[in-house]
Amino acid sequence: MIWLKLAQALIPTLVGKLTSGRGKVAQDVAQIALEATGLSADTPPDDVLKALDADPAVLARVREAAIEVALAELQAEVASEQIAAADRASARAMQEATDARAPLVIAGFVMLGLFAIVGALIFVPIPGGSKEVIMAVVGALTTAMIGIINFYFGSSQSSKDKTAAILRMK
Repeated sequence: MIWLKLAQALIPTLVGKLTSGRGKVAQDVAQIALEATGLSADTPPDDVLKALDADPAVLARVREAAIEVALAELQAEVASEQIAAADRASARAMQEATDARAPLVIAGFVMLGLFAIVGALIFVPIPGGSKEVIMAVVGALTTAMIGIINFYFGSSQSSKDKTAAILRMK
């Protein structure tokens, strides 16, 4: 993958973070390098890197553009996390202000349902055709339980790290 190798050479510290998913940032960085060198997309990555090394001014421009692309991606991720955090805070504030019991009751039923099904799976044999349905229900209840835990107790450590990064940026 030309885009990944080029991005690793140009912005190695950010590539691991930014290539998850589709690797759009790394692809964008590779495109910037190809345009700056005038080479085609089928050029081997080593040849693109040699062309960049041959002209330090072009290499510096490509690195600067690559950092701008990576920064834009990080800013979008931070903005997304801010929205999610505000949404959770709003839901918690509504819960506290209204003293609504429905979310707590629903959370209790989800928890009891998950434990009941998992307990039954331990002691009761599953009929052949029902296994996939039971596993889908267990998966749905587990996902719901994760949402409940995030609602009542907050999100993951990475979310806390992002919040800290946001506060440092301000």
